[in-house]
Amino acid sequence: MKLKVSAKAETVLKLPENVSFTFSSLPYQFLLTKGGDGFLSEVAVVTSVVDYASFLPSFKIDQAPTISVPANPYLNDAVDLLRYLESMGGFWMGIKKIHWSEARLEWIPESDQERSQLSVLAVSQRLNFERSPAHFRAEILQDIILKRGRNQHLTIPMAHIREALNEYYEMRFVEAFINLYFFLEYVYGEGNTKNRLIVKSFLRSSQLRGTIERVLDELSQPDMSRHRGRLEAMLKNERLPLSVDGIVEHIVKTRGQLHHSVKGSTRDQRNPMNQWEHETTAYVLLQICMRTVSMIFSGQG
Repeated sequence: MKLKVSAKAETVLKLPENVSFTFSSLPYQFLLTKGGDGFLSEVAVVTSVVDYASFLPSFKIDQAPTISVPANPYLNDAVDLLRYLESMGGFWMGIKKIHWSEARLEWIPESDQERSQLSVLAVSQRLNFERSPAHFRAEILQDIILKRGRNQHLTIPMAHIREALNEYYEMRFVEAFINLYFFLEYVYGEGNTKNRLIVKSFLRSSQLRGTIERVLDELSQPDMSRHRGRLEAMLKNERLPLSVDGIVEHIVKTRGQLHHSVKGSTRDQRNPMNQWEHETTAYVLLQICMRTVSMIFSGQG
């Protein structure tokens, strides 16, 4: 059985035709698809899987039709290869982006027996959060325009919030965190840039302290156990308490780490490919910032 993992690509790489190639030393076949505009539009990795039975997706109908896709090391390896190609190809091949987070998984049978074992031939995945639609309210637009003079100074920090929301819902948690941090720094940092001074500035704000206390209370709810557990583990590793002071220290420390990328370092640092490691920190900071925005614009605090 063969496994094909393909992803759409945004590039400025001109292809004369569709390209297929293999390496004698590697178990992969690479397929490059030429789009209608002549540029590379899709990249696929094909590999043979001998022990495929436990990795096949299944289809069942209970209350609703569902497709189950088991954990698959061959899929993980192919996606990792697409990520690697995206990074290297950004410099050498004019690749802007390979949508590996929306990869299509396709099983290709090589015999009738293998075909008979397939209930699902192909599955597409999209790794992002569904963002709820916003409903138009005339009074909100009117309020934004009428209060331009009072709120003009918030244009830059609110631009960071907009960018953070876009990044967060696309599961780019590192970039979301950085933009959320810039919002806090702009609003509460008092012009400081050194970590120890930023921490003091943040903790001096009763508005920010109150917001963090409310977020901590919400994290104690049963449906927040995953994020709370991960947050507690991170704080314990940093020898910080689960408190307002501990959260502020953690946020500022994380920002410092994410502004570095050091070869061979075992410390946490910025890496576009380790987004999930920062999901909880980004989530907590998002909750803090969203509540802070509401308080600022409502005149509370």
